[in-house]
Amino acid sequence: MGTVGRKRILVVEDDPHLQAIMVRLLTKAGLDAVAADRGDRAFSILEQQSFNVLLLDQGLPDMTGVELLRRLRASKMRTPALMVTGDTSALEPESLCELGVVEIFSKPVDLHQLLEGIARACSQGPGAVPEEC
Repeated sequence: MGTVGRKRILVVEDDPHLQAIMVRLLTKAGLDAVAADRGDRAFSILEQQSFNVLLLDQGLPDMTGVELLRRLRASKMRTPALMVTGDTSALEPESLCELGVVEIFSKPVDLHQLLEGIARACSQGPGAVPEEC
């Protein structure tokens, strides 16, 4: 697939090893993956560039993935999101859904399931509330 029409994914992950693996795998899958290691950096990138999907780690060094989503939504940024976490029990799916989280993934993330989640998020478009809400 060429770069025209290529889906853009912002990977927000503070673990440099996991971040590099995710970016590499998403790129090999034909996606344009950009990375940020902190919530504030992700916010700055999103102020300047647009993405089809956000792939957010819940545990970032400067804020949680949920806090980043709330900040983005307050700034009228409506990019659909996928949440990645090591502990799904600490998340409330209903409130995440209202923030535009299409799906929650447990670490370690299965690449096939992640790509399916990205496809679902891309099909909903910015600002759409996931069907399950």
